Amino acid sequence: MKVTKKEVVDELIKIPEYRNIDYLIKEGNKQAKRDKWNKLIRLDDHTYFCTNCNSTHQDKKIKINEYKKCPVCKSKSQVYRKNRNLMDYCCFLTITTLNKRNELILRTFSFKKMYNKKLLKINHEVLEVFRWNLDKNLSVKRYANCNNYVVSFKYNEKDRWKELTDAYIWKEKVPKAGYFIGSNVKKCIEKSKYRYANILEISKRWYLENYIFIYDIFPEIEMIYKMGMTKYFRHIMRYMKRNDVNDVRKFLKENKKFFRVWSKINPDKYEMQMMVDLDTFDIEYARDALKVGYRKSKNLYANDKKTIQYLKKQKRNFSFWLDYIDFLEKLHVKIDKSKLFPKDLKKEHDKMFNNLEVLDNKEYEQEIIDFENMIRPYNYENYDYVIRAARTVEELVNESSQMNHCVRNYIPKIAAHQSAVFFVRKQEEKEKSLVTVEIDPVNKILLQARGYDNKEPTTVEMSFINDWCHKRIIDNSMLTNTL
Repeated sequence: MKVTKKEVVDELIKIPEYRNIDYLIKEGNKQAKRDKWNKLIRLDDHTYFCTNCNSTHQDKKIKINEYKKCPVCKSKSQVYRKNRNLMDYCCFLTITTLNKRNELILRTFSFKKMYNKKLLKINHEVLEVFRWNLDKNLSVKRYANCNNYVVSFKYNEKDRWKELTDAYIWKEKVPKAGYFIGSNVKKCIEKSKYRYANILEISKRWYLENYIFIYDIFPEIEMIYKMGMTKYFRHIMRYMKRNDVNDVRKFLKENKKFFRVWSKINPDKYEMQMMVDLDTFDIEYARDALKVGYRKSKNLYANDKKTIQYLKKQKRNFSFWLDYIDFLEKLHVKIDKSKLFPKDLKKEHDKMFNNLEVLDNKEYEQEIIDFENMIRPYNYENYDYVIRAARTVEELVNESSQMNHCVRNYIPKIAAHQSAVFFVRKQEEKEKSLVTVEIDPVNKILLQARGYDNKEPTTVEMSFINDWCHKRIIDNSMLTNTL
């Protein structure tokens, strides 16, 4: 029998009011106890009020914040001072019924438990706030007020049942179903179309309305949960859209051989995908691959396992290794086993990067050689040190790498004769970088002198540089620190 949306909404509104409020209060109190809301209020050194059984009793003095059993209800609670405010306890309780079409109806009540410290009294408030036809996914609401996205439920005789629509900005913040109560819950669910959906179990861990949306478009979600794949379940619940269903269904269908393993180890989505990519049942192997950012489709050079173990040992990720391979190819280096897996990947990566920079800057090579010939007369040495002009692009790149500064970026300026760079070396270590010096070749001004990692030269080194300036008539009064 077909029914319209309006007829379904009208049916929900006409459901008679629930009369057994005492039962709801009893179930709400049970839930408050499970959630450990109840406290023992110390009125004086020997008098205590229990919020669980609403009774007063005498006992020895108990320290604040300690846990003690109430002698009346035997409930163990934390001890609070009498002047301390106790926040209201709030939860949602849901009962189930079936309509004449065997459609599952959920009726959700807001339960509040409040402690009045002045009157030394516990008050309860129970309001029916949602009625939800699960099969039609239509619901009505009542008594909901929203201020700054904070939803509260207060009784208002003038407020009637209204259809819950997307117009209510708070609807995603408030669950339409809470803790299921009542002896007929299982019977009602078994007679509905959701009898295999595992509603009772999943509602304890996830918003039921979100789960029902996913279940309607992807019933396999129930199987995933029952298999114990809770991490994958959470991922699907958070991120799945309608247009993702076919891809997820295809992935599961093609990889059934992994189900037995996945149900035991509970992998997340990325671990599952990596196990499939590597065709392995070894979760640790897949996790190692994820740690190094491995992508099987990009590895055209070596065995998967060997590559992953190598990167793990080198403490480098897959992208770093791919960059290194890319440098080798651009430099037309023959790629063999020794080149694929060098003993020190970082060192070889940086070396190839520097070589590539030299290659990229080769267009400036002749200009720099010619310029060095022009400024060679500025070279100078004494018994301890030597200072000479940079001769090639490769020398400038190596200097930048050794000294950990950016003199390589000066190559275009040097080629254009806008800057001149000199290297200070010790006489006994002429190939080892010590200090890098820049001058303005036009105005003959010393611009900067930088040691390793842009540090200032030592007093002895600076004395040699000043002596060089004096001998070669270079103005050293405007020294700056910009390398």
